[in-house]
Amino acid sequence: MAMSVDLVNVSPRGALALHVDDEAHTVDVGETLTCTPEAAGRAPSWQPASPAEVGLYSTGLLLVHTRIVGGRLEVFDLGSGLLAQTENWQPAGDTTEPADPLDQGDGTELSSDAGMENG
Repeated sequence: MAMSVDLVNVSPRGALALHVDDEAHTVDVGETLTCTPEAAGRAPSWQPASPAEVGLYSTGLLLVHTRIVGGRLEVFDLGSGLLAQTENWQPAGDTTEPADPLDQGDGTELSSDAGMENG
């Protein structure tokens, strides 16, 4: 039997109409959508930087969506699938408020132009 993931519509816009796993769905707020793990994807999160990303950061080529925590470089992963849409979906059974994906965890927010000069 194929694995499945249950997601709950938490959209502030109401019902969502979508095509997932070769089927059309309309999911009202509070209702559950059952889909494949591939369609569910993963939520945005901070991840340890890869050696290649560390190299780009040290040369100044990777400044956007990065932070230093405890002396370690982290890169913001935008996520994938439906869970990347944090304003619309969360895993079923997760009763926490959807996290602000731009919150850096220190009271500041990540900006899409963080580290870039205006010119």
